Amino acid sequence: MVDLIRWLRNRSATSNDAPIGGAAATGFVYVAHGETGPMASVSAGTRVGNFNDRPPWIVVDHTPQSAILAKWPGRLWKVRILRKAPEQPLAYAAYTRATAVHVEEEVPLAVLFDHNGKAVVDLLSSVSSLSAEEKALLGRSTDERAETLHNQVWTRWLSQVDSSSPYLGQDHSNTIAVGARAPRSPVGNATSVLHAELTKRARELDGDRAFVTDDEEQSFNAEWSRVASHLQHALFAIGVSPELLSPPERVALASAYRKTVPPNWPRDDA
Repeated sequence: MVDLIRWLRNRSATSNDAPIGGAAATGFVYVAHGETGPMASVSAGTRVGNFNDRPPWIVVDHTPQSAILAKWPGRLWKVRILRKAPEQPLAYAAYTRATAVHVEEEVPLAVLFDHNGKAVVDLLSSVSSLSAEEKALLGRSTDERAETLHNQVWTRWLSQVDSSSPYLGQDHSNTIAVGARAPRSPVGNATSVLHAELTKRARELDGDRAFVTDDEEQSFNAEWSRVASHLQHALFAIGVSPELLSPPERVALASAYRKTVPPNWPRDDA
């Protein structure tokens, strides 16, 4: 499985058939469970689309990491574009609008994330089963060392991707993403998925009590905010690239989570 994931990543990064136009262009389509639309019930080998140059478009991402993960979980398909839509996004966009595609194969969700993707998927998928006891333990816990490391990861990453970013050196305690273009965090879209999944789980366990509203903006209450911090620390410990964290820093960053939810801690197989 690890070899397959690495091959797919390398192919998406180096292939000459990235979807920049033409009948042979290929890319990726993420389809959330329960989604409706032309890709909702596809299988490998099928042809999907209308060929009539009218919406709904099929959005084909140029790389797995640029996919918008609005809902979780889902399935990821590699497709070949048969016909491009006449209306395309700006040149810098990381996707192509298609009116028809050939579905070539399903690929592992792990390729959505740059580093240790299988473990990232496992962690994200475990959020929906977070227990009330685990929530209470994480909600009582604080870890200043982990908070410091979390901020350092953001700073190190921003220094790499945008050294002039106005967010450099800021406190990123509750930061999910920065900027308007992918990647928007050191673990790509994984932070947004984590926040969305935890929001659903918080509502299931505690209802409206899990949230506070300030100027019509809803956020986690203090307890759930601590839970969210520990889960994001664990996500960073698993999913950021090797140059952003040393092995001892990874252990320290996820300390509270590993003590509280050890059965769900995935093995790092990258």
